[in-house]
Amino acid sequence: MFDFCYKLARKSMPRFFYEAFRNSYFGRRKKSENFNNYREIFLNYQRAAQTDFKDKVVLEVGSGDQIFTALFFLNQGCKTVIIVDPKLEIINNEERFTSCVSIFKETYPQFPLSESEVKTRVLSKKDLGGIPDTFNNGIDFIFSHTVLEHIQDLDGFYSSVRRLLAPGGMSFNVVDLSDHTYHIFRRFKFSQPLSRRGALSHLRYSDKTYDFLNDPKCYMNRKPLPAHCQKAETHGLKYKITEKVLFDKKVKVHKDVVKELGVFDEEDLKTTYFCISLE
Repeated sequence: MFDFCYKLARKSMPRFFYEAFRNSYFGRRKKSENFNNYREIFLNYQRAAQTDFKDKVVLEVGSGDQIFTALFFLNQGCKTVIIVDPKLEIINNEERFTSCVSIFKETYPQFPLSESEVKTRVLSKKDLGGIPDTFNNGIDFIFSHTVLEHIQDLDGFYSSVRRLLAPGGMSFNVVDLSDHTYHIFRRFKFSQPLSRRGALSHLRYSDKTYDFLNDPKCYMNRKPLPAHCQKAETHGLKYKITEKVLFDKKVKVHKDVVKELGVFDEEDLKTTYFCISLE
């Protein structure tokens, strides 16, 4: 009952108040930490690639409204960086764009590109369908960080990876399947037990009930790990799970969550976090 009422109250909160609350003292992270956060994301991408990015074409899916990760890629010698996000506006905001480049150059004064050169090397799109066919089988790396759990059309994502990935290329994706409505409780030790208990609470509802409770401010699909593996195979992609974290408590999973799955390991329904590489 608590979970139902909590989700309903969160969904009913106006976006303005929700954003103010999230970015306040109780928020998950301070805005000043964003640069370091994106640096850590890039370093994770770099470790997964196990090679340098010199002269490579790279795509980041779900970049958010920022260019820091693109700047990190360019600093490593990328030829072209494509960033995709429905909320992407910074490319057309001269003041914010200039500020981001300046912040980056303060930390990396050897960064060789001017603002105008950055703009010619970074391609921004609102969705994957907007990427020109000239990039078909031409992107060396496709990355995403805690994005796939928010995509409504997962088949569209895997189909796009199949279309865009170059021979010998790789797509590396970090997926957080935990219930994001509880993430706000992670910041303080006294509230972390609540976050852990609610980690997979969104799996307990029928499709109809979850559609009613699902918050458009932070839309989440409920595709468990086996669904991602099966979709990769359906679209002709080889996959490898490079990291997996299981929930350590009993998980109640509604039959609607697994109704479209074939044969799978029951333990995978307890996965709250995993990394999947596609080729």
